[in-house]
Amino acid sequence: MGMCSPSGGIVNMRDARVGAGFRFFLPNTRLDLRNSSGFRIQQIWYGYDGIAVWSRDYRHGDRGGQHEFPHDHQWVGGRRVNQNLPMNTDYC
Repeated sequence: MGMCSPSGGIVNMRDARVGAGFRFFLPNTRLDLRNSSGFRIQQIWYGYDGIAVWSRDYRHGDRGGQHEFPHDHQWVGGRRVNQNLPMNTDYC
């Protein structure tokens, strides 16, 4: 799967919420979640099996934690395993 130009394409979804259960989606795609104003709030990359492999948060509610934006999350088996990672330049 190409991280910058996934073979399944890039899908934009408006009025979305970060972490709204997008663990599974179309294989080899990138899902760009946008708020109602059209600002990108999260990107999620999906592998050949349609399971999330990586995500990048651009903004979200803090819930009491400290976050640098943007930050990345690694996924394994449809679950986030490494959180708040520095941006990985392999994903764009």
